[in-house]
This record gives sequence, structure tokens and C-alpha cells, in this order.
Amino acid sequence: MKKALIIYNIQHALYNITLPKIIIKIIGLEKKIVLLCKDKDEMNVLDNLLWTFSQLSFIPHSTEEDDFNTDLQDILIVTKLNKSIVNNRSIVILCPELIINKDVNAINEVFLITAENIDLKTLKNHILTSNIEERSIKLFIQNINNSWKLN
Repeated sequence: MKKALIIYNIQHALYNITLPKIIIKIIGLEKKIVLLCKDKDEMNVLDNLLWTFSQLSFIPHSTEEDDFNTDLQDILIVTKLNKSIVNNRSIVILCPELIINKDVNAINEVFLITAENIDLKTLKNHILTSNIEERSIKLFIQNINNSWKLN
């Protein structure tokens, strides 16, 4: 299976609504995921968002600060990758720089969900000039009216 990088470039104004929906979609594909955050502040914001994004529901998860059994959790929110946590999971990254700065070669599917502007050509060049293994890349761009375009 060829390794994949799937990018969701979402509208900043729709971030708190769209991010949880994409995570639910990924989990719905019967995938366990690791949400990699750039720091503890981002981890805490994401932790809160997943518990409170809807009045009627929440997304169960754990953070690296919780005392949890990783085998029982579908979603783990972390600031550091280690092999025991990543084992057989897809990874969701919220900051484009983390794709370059972290070792993601052992992971088959990497999802990048960001409200930052993505220059796909530049990202591909970074991947080619770094030690990241070649991946198929799909870029989904959200329009302000909440429609999507595959680029």
C-alpha cells in the first residue's frame, strides 16, 4: 500500500465546526488516530474542542497527560510521537511544519488539517528534499460556503 498524505485546508472561520467533523469522518473509516499538536497549549485547546464542539455530542479521546490504555482509545492527542502510541494508527497533524519536523515514515496515512494557507508545490518540495518517504498527496480545500474542492 502506498503511503498517503491527505490535506484538508479548512476555512479559519469554520475551523471549530469543521475540524471535529473531519476527525469523526476519519474515525468512521474504522481508523484509530493520533492527533499530533505542536505544543501543550494547542493540545489543551483541541482537548476542550472535542469535548464541547456540539451541544448534543462529544468526541471521546485521551491526551498524553491522561492515564489511559492506548489500546482502548480511538483518538489520542499528543505533542510527542513514540512508537508505542503510533502503532497501527493514522496520524492527524494540525501544523504543516510538523510533517517536516517529525518522523512520520512509519505511518501509512498522514492527515494534515489546517486553516493555514497551503502551497502544495512548496509542501511537495519539502517532502522531496527531506527524509520523508514518497507519498500520494490529496488536497481538499474548503470554500467559505462550506463546499469542498479537490485540488
